[in-house]
Amino acid sequence: MGNFNDFTAHGYEVIRELGANRGAGRIAYLAREIDSEQLVVIKQFQFAQGLGWDGHKEIDREVKILQQLQHPNIPRYLASFETPQSSCIVQEYIDGKPLSEIISNQQLYTPEQVKEIILKLLEVLVYLQKTFTDPVLHRDIKPANILIDSSCEPYLIDFGGAKVSEGAGGSTVSVGTLGFMPPEQRFQQSGTTTDIYSLGMSIVCWLTRTEPTEMYNIINMGTNQVMGLRELLSAYSLRFVDWLEKVVQPDPKDRYPDAEAAFNAFKPLYVKRVPEAIVSSSILEFTASKLGERMTQTLMVRNNVPETVLEGWWEVAPHPSDPPHTPNSHAWISFGSRKFSGNANECSIVVNTDKLMAGKVYKRQLLLHSNSSEEIEELECNNYNCGSFNSSR
Repeated sequence: MGNFNDFTAHGYEVIRELGANRGAGRIAYLAREIDSEQLVVIKQFQFAQGLGWDGHKEIDREVKILQQLQHPNIPRYLASFETPQSSCIVQEYIDGKPLSEIISNQQLYTPEQVKEIILKLLEVLVYLQKTFTDPVLHRDIKPANILIDSSCEPYLIDFGGAKVSEGAGGSTVSVGTLGFMPPEQRFQQSGTTTDIYSLGMSIVCWLTRTEPTEMYNIINMGTNQVMGLRELLSAYSLRFVDWLEKVVQPDPKDRYPDAEAAFNAFKPLYVKRVPEAIVSSSILEFTASKLGERMTQTLMVRNNVPETVLEGWWEVAPHPSDPPHTPNSHAWISFGSRKFSGNANECSIVVNTDKLMAGKVYKRQLLLHSNSSEEIEELECNNYNCGSFNSSR
């Protein structure tokens, strides 16, 4: 065990190296706390590599920020200590893979998992921006600083470049990673839209399966625009791509103003392109002229989303005045074809008044189950039976 990684005097036993930037004198180790057997991460900053005054300030700043953070998707700060050759920060160990490795391995996730991961990362940014008097800015969000565990839980790591925003002022220390930091950050300017941009570019990198070191292949370095994003993400929902385009705008004034606004805009969206169920009417009214009459009306259910096929089936919602029924059968409402598949569907609804009473108004809900973004559509079905219409059932 070398001089730089023997931490037994401080209560930690190194297991293995997790990663290193030896040129900058930074090494991360997986270690075990000797007394508790707890697994931890030790970030070592080596003085021998020429760590200057700015480097010392960076360590102090990271420690002060980490001590404040209490969020389930940020590894907890545990301790810090110094050796004759280095300063070290100890944090909770997360058994996950960096998003950069996931991209390289082309590991796939379902649309639901993708959405949940993005939502939780946005929640982390909302926490950083809203919990404290001044927003905490990470300033180096990229695939290598996002861990995802086996349960699809994401974690934001490495707050070495973080700072507390104090108005519009910049920083004298240049931080960030090309391809992921917004244009203004190159000039030491940052604000509440900075991390939104970096997270957005990390999502673009992930979903387009672009190696982080090859982001220049999809970014116009002159305009800082992502080239052909809609074509690259043609399998994804247009509204989601619209959201992503806004997130990665080069001009911060064109992005969402803060993480909360980005979160609220993203939450109702579907990530993958899915059909849309457009129903020709939301209310059907049947008026019988005599008892026993069978009445039929036809609805059109359309889908205009390209390269998708709408599929669905009808059900009459349970009602306290109806006898028990299954989704396949109802006492007096039936469907010409209960199931359908296609993008221009004629759906017949039939009302049989044989078992109904004269002078009554019957109101029922029809439920349309489908593979669209709105999984269940509710329609109102009113039947005015022959006779006076002053009572309801």
